[in-house]
Amino acid sequence: MPKATARAPIRTRAIGESDTLTTSTPASRRRRAASIVRSIRTLRGGRGEPLAHLYGPDDVAMPIDLGFEVISCEELVTLGAEEYGARARARVGDGPLFLSFDIDVLDPAYAPGTGTPEAGGLTTREAFGFLRALRGLRFSGYDVVEVSPPYDGPGQPTAVAASNVAFELLTLAVLGRESHDA
Repeated sequence: MPKATARAPIRTRAIGESDTLTTSTPASRRRRAASIVRSIRTLRGGRGEPLAHLYGPDDVAMPIDLGFEVISCEELVTLGAEEYGARARARVGDGPLFLSFDIDVLDPAYAPGTGTPEAGGLTTREAFGFLRALRGLRFSGYDVVEVSPPYDGPGQPTAVAASNVAFELLTLAVLGRESHDA
């Protein structure tokens, strides 16, 4: 199920430790088969192949091996919102969707209040466009994570961005329910 995050959500321990999520059930395999992970912690080579990874070589390979689709930030921006929406629909079909929005997907200029800021992330306008492209999908739940108020700046731009993301997700849930009830 689509996850907007700056890294693959597979690790169960802190950086430098080797334990990973290894639980596998038929339900978890189906969920992974319908998952898209947006990853920006990968430097890309000239033809789009991974050139280097900031944490380790398995950070992109592992989610792919587990059945996730990984989209780099560069590829995501090139795809555009509507193509991303189409790819998400192709992955999730009619099934319910859980979307986890990791605030560090946004560039620190728009969301400095996170423990893992990532230069080169999305703008809030781009993020809202990608979320809105998911209109009509049926949501079972969602969350907004990685907001850290102590790191937020004057005017609390991270809190503003996160609250607007939550509003967009609530709107998507209502629109999805209406389209499936019709």
